[in-house]
Amino acid sequence: MFGRAPKLVLWFTIITLGPYFDVAKVARFYNVRRLIGSSERVSRSREIIMATNAVVASLLEAETGERGYLITGAQDYLVPYDTVTAHD
Repeated sequence: MFGRAPKLVLWFTIITLGPYFDVAKVARFYNVRRLIGSSERVSRSREIIMATNAVVASLLEAETGERGYLITGAQDYLVPYDTVTAHD
């Protein structure tokens, strides 16, 4: 009924759009690799932040213990301070 025209249009469309799909595949692959790299950097940053928070918590505990010792004179308050300063 329609003849050869629809088949020609179909083939023309496939041939014309084929390279665009190839470019999209390459772009998608590149973006996935970038996403994986970004995820690894985010994970490493979180590890660093957690380690930094642990150091800050230890220093705060040592400072609090030192303050308690200075106020009361009780040696028990120096345990956190001695623990932190022993790791020099």
